[in-house]
Amino acid sequence: LKEGAMEVNLQPTMNSFFESESSGGWTFFGEGFPYPYLDGAFRVGLDESLDLAALRLGVIADLLSGHGFSLGIEFCGPDMFHNKPFEFLTGVTGTMEIVRASGASNIGVLADSFHLYCSGSTAGELSDLANGKVTGVHINDAPHADVSTLMDADRVMPGDGVIPLTDFLTSLDRAGYRGPAEVELFNPKYRSLEPLAAATEARKKAEKAIQTALN
Repeated sequence: LKEGAMEVNLQPTMNSFFESESSGGWTFFGEGFPYPYLDGAFRVGLDESLDLAALRLGVIADLLSGHGFSLGIEFCGPDMFHNKPFEFLTGVTGTMEIVRASGASNIGVLADSFHLYCSGSTAGELSDLANGKVTGVHINDAPHADVSTLMDADRVMPGDGVIPLTDFLTSLDRAGYRGPAEVELFNPKYRSLEPLAAATEARKKAEKAIQTALN
């Protein structure tokens, strides 16, 4: 990345990143979770940020293309940096705006069911706006709650919450996605489980959701 003229820092833990960049002091990611970020975040307005993101991601995509890789942008929802002075770009629409601005053919959307739900995007936007551009999938669920208050630590197993996963998965199918789906959970209650038991439960519930949607 430095060869592409980008200064990249690596915070020692996810905790320290959020404690220094957000007033929320989020600590649920746990210790020892490395998190890279680019200098300049949170300091400029939306238009300038979009241009900067497109430029930097274009450089990264060019480096990746030489090795046959694609880059997926995972948008976040709800607005995780609401205390910052500038608009938060999110959802399928916002992400595809960055993808188009980059001009790179190997950049697309990493679709996460939790972030899609919390951002206010609809599942149909994946097939309508990101057809052929979905590079990866995270499948999880959310409890019944005010969306604006949900955080990553609130995620629950696929099928145990209120996200319309059938709509999410059928839209991915219409968008032409044929890759893997990862269950991504940060909920402390799952971390307290025996690892194999947690993984087995996650696989069974994810497979049930997928089979229900595609059958």
